Amino acid sequence: MAKQHTITQNTDGIVLKASSGDKIVSVDCNTTEETLALSTDPASIVLDSSNQTIVISLNELKITIDGSANNITLNNGGSSITLNSTSIDINSSIVNIKSTETNINGTEINIG
Repeated sequence: MAKQHTITQNTDGIVLKASSGDKIVSVDCNTTEETLALSTDPASIVLDSSNQTIVISLNELKITIDGSANNITLNNGGSSITLNSTSIDINSSIVNIKSTETNINGTEINIG
């Protein structure tokens, strides 16, 4: 199994990459985009200072923390849940709620 390790530097930043066969691990520090990306296939974490986001990805699952919009989104490629300071949005074909006690309070509740 061939192993290759590289460090690449350019005007945007630096990339450290280690590979062994089909396995690749990389760290990308980009000052132009103000990002730091840590990745292994199929997982990655991207810290984005300019957009104020943190994105954690694993296969189809993605967790986004958005500091500028003050929300957190969980997305599995087909359904999503978004939590922010004023609302919770669930986008799914089926929603099951199981609990010993469920309380719904609000000025407007739409079901249908």
